[in-house]
Amino acid sequence: MEDLASIFKKVREERDLNRVKRRYMKLTKSELVELLIQSEQYMAQNNKLLLKVEFEKYQ
Repeated sequence: MEDLASIFKKVREERDLNRVKRRYMKLTKSELVELLIQSEQYMAQNNKLLLKVEFEKYQ
């Protein structure tokens, strides 16, 4: 599976959601669960980094 950071950088708001849905429908339940877990980890790491940067601005 492609690196999540590179995947998320490609995501655009104006993307074709029907195409995205078709792509996800081709994945197995296990693949979807793995993608969801990786996505949550990616978001948690970036939230932590964002909080650190914001905190450092006000020190």
